[in-house]
Amino acid sequence: MFADLINRPLCMNIALDFYIQADVFEIRNIKEIQSYLLEEETLVVLDLDNTVIEPVQSLGSVQWFCNRIKEFQNKGFTREKAFELAYPEWFAVQAITKVKPVEKDTAQFIQSLQKNFKVLALTSRGPDLIFPTVRQLNSINIDLSSTFPHLKEIVFESENETIFKNGILFANRLNKGIILYQFLKLINYFPKVIVFIDDCEKHVKEVEQAFFRTNVSFVGLRYGFLDDKVKNFDKVTADLQFANFGKILSDEEVKKK
Repeated sequence: MFADLINRPLCMNIALDFYIQADVFEIRNIKEIQSYLLEEETLVVLDLDNTVIEPVQSLGSVQWFCNRIKEFQNKGFTREKAFELAYPEWFAVQAITKVKPVEKDTAQFIQSLQKNFKVLALTSRGPDLIFPTVRQLNSINIDLSSTFPHLKEIVFESENETIFKNGILFANRLNKGIILYQFLKLINYFPKVIVFIDDCEKHVKEVEQAFFRTNVSFVGLRYGFLDDKVKNFDKVTADLQFANFGKILSDEEVKKK
């Protein structure tokens, strides 16, 4: 793959010079990442929720979780308290839900990336979701543990415990840029280029800022494949699934009721 990338048109090499410090681009398809892999010593960092995986039903999606937080806020709770109330619900669903790749060829594409580049995940999930997360990724044939195989587990000492395990950085709601920088500094590894993909622009900006004054070139990709689905979140279906939680009904089963 890397040989193919080297042979891209000259304009792509000019693009590399353009983002030598930092830039953020919009992409709608996971394979668009290829256009930014112009340096062999590149670390590809992937968000998980709504970037690599999503639940097979509306219940348990990021948009459902955000909606639950808003519902608690509408009842008068602060955002932090609303999060605390909604999180156990989110955790319960993640513990048992099946997931699917955001795009049908996401897993195969990530596997192809791993043949030529280091690939790790950076998620806002906390360490309490390590085992459900690994299970979910394994269920769609994604295994990131080969990125740094000598690192079994690294625990960051911080107010919110953050952990690296199985090729996944669990940022536990902390600033993703700071967590990634601290991790790479801790293991004494800084690539020439970091390509970071996340559906949330805020997180892309966090990582951009963290590496802005370093010798690492940064490419931020705001991934929008699910934008329309998030915008048109089916709250009625998700609410019915939550009301019947114990067994998770599919979207199709709910619509037949």
